[in-house]
Amino acid sequence: MENKNLSEQIRELLKTLNFSDKLTEQAIADLEKIVAIRYYNKLVSILPDDVVSVIPNDQKNYEEVIHQAEKHIAQDILEKTLLQIVREVITEYFEAVTE
Repeated sequence: MENKNLSEQIRELLKTLNFSDKLTEQAIADLEKIVAIRYYNKLVSILPDDVVSVIPNDQKNYEEVIHQAEKHIAQDILEKTLLQIVREVITEYFEAVTE
């Protein structure tokens, strides 16, 4: 998953988990945003403070945080973290739409 952007990774995971055919394009776009925010927050929380602190506040964006995470966190941990977040969000989504 290294050479793909976050959106592509999320869509690939949805397809792997057999959910992409059960969702509208708008639902997928909404889920991507939710997953991206949670993934960003999770990465910020697990990156060392000295790494996060050197990212200028005006540049604390997804790309820079993900770039730093790729340098400091093992790829398999990043993939497992993203998969876990996708599963959580998809579970919450289907619980909400079936209530």
